[in-house]
Amino acid sequence: MNVRNHFLERYCERILNMEDKNEIKQYIVQNRDRLISECLKMFEHAEYIYSGQLWDNVTRNYYIRDNIILVTDTNNSALITLFRCDFGFPEKTNRSIVQDLKDEIRVKQDELKNVEDEISIFIEQKQYELDVIEKQLNIIEDQKKLLEQKRDLIKSEMNSERSKKFIIMKEIDKLALTLCSSMDYKKELLEGKLA
Repeated sequence: MNVRNHFLERYCERILNMEDKNEIKQYIVQNRDRLISECLKMFEHAEYIYSGQLWDNVTRNYYIRDNIILVTDTNNSALITLFRCDFGFPEKTNRSIVQDLKDEIRVKQDELKNVEDEISIFIEQKQYELDVIEKQLNIIEDQKKLLEQKRDLIKSEMNSERSKKFIIMKEIDKLALTLCSSMDYKKELLEGKLA
């Protein structure tokens, strides 16, 4: 895990109670490996409390060790900063408040876990119902397509039957034309005598 320089500076400031910025920078340069080791050890013994966005739009993970909050990125690949829990009360009262809040967070995390389990079971059941409905809809779609094909076939058969009449009528027209193909009749038509 990467320990950012900002984290090391806050560690010197807030854990080692160093105040001078130049002294802090020099101390980090001279003791970097040891400081990183101490910070990583502190993180190893920290308890996860929260993942989310606090005070800005950046999601981070929050851990606690005693009354010290350690902040990491969402992948826990870097220690970003740390700070003490200070509610403006004496240390003993601050620690008591920290413990009460940690206990409440655990209760809510357990409650969340139970709700997530219930939701998961509910979603699984509803997903099964949805799957059944989807299959029924597919069957109905297939039946609809089949009925449409049958409808189209029946229309085609009806048109085929209607065309029989049309074919016979055209044959009658052809025969009548042949029968009535008199030169005298054509001449009368051309002369307009039948109008």
